Amino acid sequence: MKPYVGTEPIKDVLSWNLHRRHLTTSQRAMIATAVLPMLEEQAKERMKEAGAKGAAIAGKGRPAQNDRGWANLPTPEETEEKHRASDDAAAMLSVSSRAVRAAKKVQQAAPELAEKVKAGEVSLNAAAQEKRNPRPAGASRGRGACAPMPRNYFSRRCRARSMSPSGRA
Repeated sequence: MKPYVGTEPIKDVLSWNLHRRHLTTSQRAMIATAVLPMLEEQAKERMKEAGAKGAAIAGKGRPAQNDRGWANLPTPEETEEKHRASDDAAAMLSVSSRAVRAAKKVQQAAPELAEKVKAGEVSLNAAAQEKRNPRPAGASRGRGACAPMPRNYFSRRCRARSMSPSGRA
């Protein structure tokens, strides 16, 4: 066994193990929610460092035009520093940050549904939709009040109204 040499252990462990597994996008997004607390802790540390850095340069007055850039536009360094922990988790697992945020919401609202997503039984989109619009306990997906309309429902209705009693238009 070799000792670990590196700066980002989370990223390294994920890269070593994820390529061996056949995971869906939904499953990878749920894994990202497990990694998210560690990344959020790192983000808090970065924010503290940035606050200390800002306090160190505070009180020097308005920056000169050449220090800041033209027309008060953010410099490339400022835009690179602004990012979310969910963006980092998404990049590590090759999913969108929106999927990571949706997985986090499902995990918080319905842990039993999140377990089904992790197992691959339900997709993340279906779980998020179920979380937003839960069905009553006895409701089924069969034909009923909540069943979707057939694709040509309205066109058949319109043709029926325009027909004469003899059945011809």
